[in-house]
Parts: sequence; structure tokens; C-alpha cells
Amino acid sequence: MEAQSNPDLILIADDDPGDRMLIRRALSAESFGKNIVTVRDGEEALDYLLRRDKYSNLADLPLPNLLILDLNMPRIDGMQVLQAMSENNALRMVPVVIFSTSDQCADVQESYGHGAWYYIVKPAGIAGFEKMVGVLRHFWERLHATK
Repeated sequence: MEAQSNPDLILIADDDPGDRMLIRRALSAESFGKNIVTVRDGEEALDYLLRRDKYSNLADLPLPNLLILDLNMPRIDGMQVLQAMSENNALRMVPVVIFSTSDQCADVQESYGHGAWYYIVKPAGIAGFEKMVGVLRHFWERLHATK
């Protein structure tokens, strides 16, 4: 797999359908990321990133330019996704923003230790999600300014 990424694609991995919808809605309202793909858990996130199973038809397409990753998910949790990504040369290049309910220092440190680029504690309510998107926009703009 090539290490190229798609500057218009954001992958959201979160098991909470409400959070997925709020993140997607907030990102769309801010008009950043022309394509937003959502997955329900860490296993599906890795399937998407590694182009396995139902995502094998995407093998020739670039990787997402941003992964918004929840830590607490079924089957494979976000920390395991981060660890798998850090062990894969192509996936190591995908910027990951952790978006979790956990504000535990150990989770933050472990996330950064496994290659996360940014850590955001999930806010409460729509206004909090909109503020979070402002933080993501700043991160996104800085990311693209360095490329």
C-alpha cells in the first residue's frame, strides 16, 4: 500500500452513532473534508485502513488524511488501532486525532506514545461539538500548511 493520503477524506471511528452523526454534521457545517467516512469500531477502522474485507475494493485509493478515533470501542479499541497503525509504515503517516470521553492522563500519554497527533476530550452537546470542530479546523490548517 502506498503512503499517499487523500486531502479531502476524513475517517471517523466511533461506536456511538450519535457522536458519529454530530461529528459528521459539525465537520460538514464547517465545510472541511469533502468526503467523510464513518466506521463503528476499531476492527472496521483497521479493515478500512488496511483495505481488508468489505473495503478491499479501495486498494488503489489514497488513505484518509485524518482519522478521528474514539478510544473506547468494542471488538478492537482505539488504543489497539493506534498500536497497529504505528507498526505499519503506510498507516503511521495518517494523522490521528483521539476523540474520547476519557480525560485520564494515562490515556492521553499512551495515545501520544502510540503516535496520536492530537487528543480531544469529547464535549457535551452540540455547542461543544462545534467548538471541537474549530479546534480540528486549526489542526487541519496547520497540518496542510506544513505539507
